[in-house]
Amino acid sequence: MAEYDVVDLLKFAHENKPNDFQSAFQGVMQDKISAALDAKKEVIAQQMMNGAAEEEDIDIEIDDEVLDDEPEVDSAEEEQETES
Repeated sequence: MAEYDVVDLLKFAHENKPNDFQSAFQGVMQDKISAALDAKKEVIAQQMMNGAAEEEDIDIEIDDEVLDDEPEVDSAEEEQETES
């Protein structure tokens, strides 16, 4: 497909060449959409890379005592368990 620009669109419209106009229009739109998609892909890739870097920086400290302790049970729950 030949490279077209907006000037070609206007020329084909003025010369009343609908087939050439259609080809030029499709070429121009394809180029614009392709450029917009490429730009969006770059933005998304940067967001993903920045998000991955942020996740790596997260430090989680776990208190061993909390893991060793049994969960607290209300006295009402204990009575229900003993009655069952």
